Amino acid sequence: MTNTTKSQLSHFFQNTPSSAFNQFKHLLVLSLLITFSFSARTALGSITTVVTFDSNSRTKVQCVETKATILFNGQTYGLITSPYTGRTWLDRNLGATRTAISSTDTAAYGDLYQWGRKQDGHESRTSGTTSAQKDSIFSTTDKFITGSFDWVSAGVDNDGSKRASVWIDGEANDICPVGFNVPTKIDLENEMTLAGIDAPNTLDKAFSSFLRIPAAGFRNRATGGTILNTVSLAALWTRNASVSTGGVQQAKYLSIDRTGANYNNLDRAYGMSVRCIKSKPDTDTTGEYQAVVSGTLLRNVWLDRNLGATQKATSGTDSNAYGTYYKLGKATCPTNFTLPSEKDLKVLIAELGEGRYIVQNAFFSAMALPAAGHEKDDRTVGSSIYLRGAGNQVVLINSERGNGRFYEDKAENNDGIPVRCIKETSSIGSDASTELVTLTITDNSPKPNGSGKGIIGAAKTVTFTFDFSEPVVGFTVSDVKIENGKIVAGAIIPVSEAPANTRWTLTAFPTQGMSSNSLVVTIPANSALDRNANGNVIASRSVSLNTEPPKAIVIEKWATDASADKGSGAKQLIGRPDPGLNPGDPAVKNHPKSWLEGKGNKGLTNLTLTYDKDEPLYIQSVVIRQTFNTGWGVDMISGIDSDGKETPLYNSFNNELSEVSGADRTNSSWGTQVNDRTIALNSKAMRLGPFYKIKVLVGVQSAGGFDGVDAVKITGFKDKPL
Repeated sequence: MTNTTKSQLSHFFQNTPSSAFNQFKHLLVLSLLITFSFSARTALGSITTVVTFDSNSRTKVQCVETKATILFNGQTYGLITSPYTGRTWLDRNLGATRTAISSTDTAAYGDLYQWGRKQDGHESRTSGTTSAQKDSIFSTTDKFITGSFDWVSAGVDNDGSKRASVWIDGEANDICPVGFNVPTKIDLENEMTLAGIDAPNTLDKAFSSFLRIPAAGFRNRATGGTILNTVSLAALWTRNASVSTGGVQQAKYLSIDRTGANYNNLDRAYGMSVRCIKSKPDTDTTGEYQAVVSGTLLRNVWLDRNLGATQKATSGTDSNAYGTYYKLGKATCPTNFTLPSEKDLKVLIAELGEGRYIVQNAFFSAMALPAAGHEKDDRTVGSSIYLRGAGNQVVLINSERGNGRFYEDKAENNDGIPVRCIKETSSIGSDASTELVTLTITDNSPKPNGSGKGIIGAAKTVTFTFDFSEPVVGFTVSDVKIENGKIVAGAIIPVSEAPANTRWTLTAFPTQGMSSNSLVVTIPANSALDRNANGNVIASRSVSLNTEPPKAIVIEKWATDASADKGSGAKQLIGRPDPGLNPGDPAVKNHPKSWLEGKGNKGLTNLTLTYDKDEPLYIQSVVIRQTFNTGWGVDMISGIDSDGKETPLYNSFNNELSEVSGADRTNSSWGTQVNDRTIALNSKAMRLGPFYKIKVLVGVQSAGGFDGVDAVKITGFKDKPL
C-alpha cells in the first residue's frame, strides 16, 4: 500500500529543522508491510521522508531535504541534495508533473529525449514521428526521428563531440534549468554506488532512493517510436558520447531493471529520460570535500581531491588541487575517512593501469589525480603523482616509467607528500583475507590423444584462455610472457560470458621453422590483484610446436571447361591445349581451335575457366598459351572459390598484386609464334584462395587488334603456403 496523503503527518513536523528528524524516526515503527511518503516544510526548505516496512516489520527511514523549488517550462521542480555526494539534483525527470510516488507512477515518467537534442517537442511521449534525419544538430522539428541509429545524418556529428558540447548549461541545446546539466556517467555512477542501488530488486531500490527514479521505459527508434518497458525499466541518458566498434553512433545511458543497474551504449536516436544535476557542487568554492567512486572492481569511495586542496582538479597541473604536502604522521583525514593502506594503494595502481599516458589517465579517472609532485623536488611538480599512505608508504606514478610503484627512498618520511583519503568502510584492513588468487590457463590447440599437451602446426595460431578464481584488476597484455611466439594484435580480450574481471583470452602466433620446441605462455605472480590486494600465483601453459614448413607439392592443371563473354568471337572452347600446337610454332592468326579469337573491334574479353572442384588450389602461376598476340594479352586475373566469391589476383596496372615473369618476353618472337606467357603471382596473392575457377581478361583495346588463346594452365598448392 502507498499512502501519499500529507495532512496526517506533515503538521507534526511543521517548521522542524532537518537536523531534528532523527528524534522522530523511532515513532514510525508500524507492524505493517507498507511504503509511504510525506513532506513537511522547515526553516531550511521542505523535507520528503520515505518510510519502508519489510515483512519483518523492520523500518528504513530516509529524510531528503529539498532546498528550494524552481519554475522551469511550466513545471515546478524541487531541488534535492544527495546525502552521499552533496550534489544537487532535480527531484524528478524532466517533463514530469510530480516526484514519483511509486516506481510505476506515470505522472513522474516525464519526457523522452533523443541524445544531444534540444527541447523542440520531439521529447513528448505523444509526439509524431518521421524517418527524415536532420542535417544539423540544432533540430527544428517537433517530430521524433525513427529508423536510423542517429537522428542526424552521417558525417554531421559522428563522434558526438559537437552535441556533448552544446547539451550543457547555457548552450544552444541546453534542456535543463539554468545552472543545471545533463549528468555525466560518473555523476550517476557515484550516486548509484553510494546509495547501494544494485541487485537484487534494483528498481525498488532506485525508487526508494533520494532520487525517486521511476520505471519510465524508453522510446524505440527501431519500431516507429513506440514506448517500451514502462513498469520494468528505467533508462536515463548521460552526457557521454560513444562510438561502437562497428562505427555506430551511440551514447552511454544508465539502465535499471529488477536484476541490476548497468551503464551501456545505445543508439542516439532512442528516447530516454533525463534527470538534471546542478552544474557544480555547492561547496566547490569553499574547499569542502565530496566523495567519488573509483575503480571497476572495488568501487572504492575516496575524497574527490587531495587533502588540503581548495577544489577538485580541473587539469593535471591545477595547482589549486595539489593540496597540502604532509610529512610522515602529520595528515589527518575528515570524519569517516582514513589514509589509504598499502593494499588500498596497490589496488589503486592496478586500477590505473600502465603505459606512457598513466599520469593523464590518473587525472581523467574518477579521482582526478593531479601531478602535484612532492615538496622537496620542484622538477616533479606537474609531471609526477605522489601519494602518502598509512605508515611510511608512498606511491609514485609517472609517465617515464609508465607505471605506479612504491617509492623506496626512506627520506620521504621528512618530505612533504600529497594525501588522498579513502572512506574507512572502503579501506582494505589488516584483517582482510590473504588467500592468493589461482589462475588456470587453457588453449585451443589440437590434442593428439584428446587431452594433455597440444601441438600446433605451421602457419597456425593458438588462443589461450586465462581464468582467475575471482575478479581481479591490473591484468594487462604486458603481464603475458611468451617464448617462441608473438602476441597477435597485441591485446588481451575480456570474455563477456564469464563473471566480470575473471576471464581473458589472447591469441599467439608461434615461431615458424621449429619441430622440437614449445610455445610457452607465463603469467608471473602478482600480475593481477583481487579485491583484498592479493596477487595471483604464477601460472604457465605450453604447446608443442611443429612449425617446419611442409614441402610444397606443385600441382599443374589445365582447365576442364571454359566460357567466354557473349559475343566475344570465341570459335571453340575446349579444356586441353591443341596437341598440334607447341610453343615456337608459327603464330596462327585464326586458329580454328583457339578458345578466343577476337573479331574486328571486339576488344577485351573475359574468359572463365573451370578446374577440379574437388581439389581447389592456392595459385602460384598462370600460363597462357597464345596462338597469336598483338599486345600484353592478359590484363587481369581473378580467382573464384567454391562459394562463387571472386578475388583479384593479378592486375597489369597494379604491382602490389603480382609480378609478371620474364616468360612473356622469353621468346623474342612472341608476336609471331605460339607462346606460353607465364604470370607468377606474388606471395600475397598466393595466400588467397583456394580457387577452382579463374577469370582472365584477354585481348586488346586497339582497333583491329586481337589475341588468340589456345589453353590456360594453373600451377599451385593444395595447402596454403607460408
